[in-house]
Amino acid sequence: MADLMPVPLLHWRSFLVPKDGHSAEECEDAVGGEPAHGRFAIADGASESFAAGEWARLLVEAFVSKGPARDWLAGPRERPLLIDAKVTSAAGSWWLEEAFRGH
Repeated sequence: MADLMPVPLLHWRSFLVPKDGHSAEECEDAVGGEPAHGRFAIADGASESFAAGEWARLLVEAFVSKGPARDWLAGPRERPLLIDAKVTSAAGSWWLEEAFRGH
């Protein structure tokens, strides 16, 4: 007899809405969920911070995969940020310039 997959008791959907005047690809917020474990997370990518969208995604992925365990932030803290080429070529604000100088 074939193994049967359990039917999830919870169905969910998520929607991300970019700021006015921005495309969906520019949205720096993140959402994720694991219904089987009852874990869901939402992170608001703070637009004026360095790599906000990537940080938001890392935090959501870490929480959803590990839950509120004591060390769920260890992975995002140790993982290097992957800087998008368009970020490095864009005329940045003061925080972007400082980040690339290593301050």
